[in-house]
Amino acid sequence: MRISSEKPQFEKAIVAANELLVNCESIVGFPVRMNPLSKELFGTSVKSFSKFRDSVDLEAFGSKSAFIAEQKGKFIVFFNDSESKSRQRFSIAHEIGHPVLEHRFEWQSEERYGEYEIETNFLPHNY
Repeated sequence: MRISSEKPQFEKAIVAANELLVNCESIVGFPVRMNPLSKELFGTSVKSFSKFRDSVDLEAFGSKSAFIAEQKGKFIVFFNDSESKSRQRFSIAHEIGHPVLEHRFEWQSEERYGEYEIETNFLPHNY
């Protein structure tokens, strides 16, 4: 097993979460409502799996809970609406965290991908 020389940047996740809390007008209480946050950050609403289940193989994207896709320069978060509301909220927040933390997957190693996932799991716990 290869050990990566880079480590998850928890401080970056804390700073990003605090910036969201201070700067996003859509955050007006807790729990944070993910659809208004997505609209504010990306100009798009989140989309449920059930709306696309018949036309797209959603599991091919690698997650049974949520994933984020970039389309025409905008990010769209897709989530599994058959999971609990708290799981949906966490999964959407996690996916929103990737562009907020400026994660780029197309050129990253498997080790860095794992570190990105840890950072992005940490971010929703701070907002």
